[in-house]
Amino acid sequence: MKRFIGMALVAVLLLGLVALPALADELLLLEETEEEETTQGTEDPDPEDPAPLILGWDITGAWSVVVTYGQTTSTHSMSLTMAPETGAVTVTGQVDLVTYTLTGQVTGSDVTLKREDGTYWAELTGTITATAMAGTWVDSNQTEGAWTATGAAAPVLAEGVFAWLPPIAVEGHVVGLRSTVPIKFRLAGEATGVAPVLKVTCGEVVAEITLKSCANGKWWMGQFRATETGEHTAEVYVGEVAIGSITFNVSEGEEGEEEGAATAKGKPEGVGQARAKDGGKGNNGKHR
Repeated sequence: MKRFIGMALVAVLLLGLVALPALADELLLLEETEEEETTQGTEDPDPEDPAPLILGWDITGAWSVVVTYGQTTSTHSMSLTMAPETGAVTVTGQVDLVTYTLTGQVTGSDVTLKREDGTYWAELTGTITATAMAGTWVDSNQTEGAWTATGAAAPVLAEGVFAWLPPIAVEGHVVGLRSTVPIKFRLAGEATGVAPVLKVTCGEVVAEITLKSCANGKWWMGQFRATETGEHTAEVYVGEVAIGSITFNVSEGEEGEEEGAATAKGKPEGVGQARAKDGGKGNNGKHR
């Protein structure tokens, strides 16, 4: 009898040893499940997509337009005026001494222009870059073709995308001759992987300043050595597009106070929407 009881105890012990790994696995699974339930919904949300660097284009200005129909081409001179707030466009065009008007709409990089004359109409659709527009046209006679235009479009920047940073943050800052001054600017948003370029112009001399990326590319700095007196213009380019421009003065005296206010092309930190254009004209259509 004792032998039987002993064998039974050994059997129970062996069964317990065999069951322990399975029990441990079950407990581990239960712990992981509880942890998952506890942390569910607490994960950090996916980061928002970066804001676009350029929201659209202001095509205000003079454009030379070439319209193609089969083997025939005609060249039109167009003067465009656009309301940046709405994208509405009005056009005065001329071809072969004939003057006409068009209306249209710009949305981002897309443009639509339409001419209506009684029962006749013609519509042009296309895309905009810094120096050109191109697309197709169709009219009420079921005629169609292509068109291209050359001119200068100014980028419209998202709010807070670009800002000049001190010490040169507003127009008219005075820099001492033979001093080395940092030129800084903030550049948020998506720049499509293209590093910005900083150029400083004085008269006919243009110098490209080496830039250092700071805070993972959120702001940039270049060191400028003032060797000539007079007015200087600093411009920031992304690709072929000038997105910011500011002037400063180099003087033989001590550095002075800033004068005036920043232009709309690259406002200082804290200023609202930066439309990279100065009074509808300016240098924003300039290209490298």
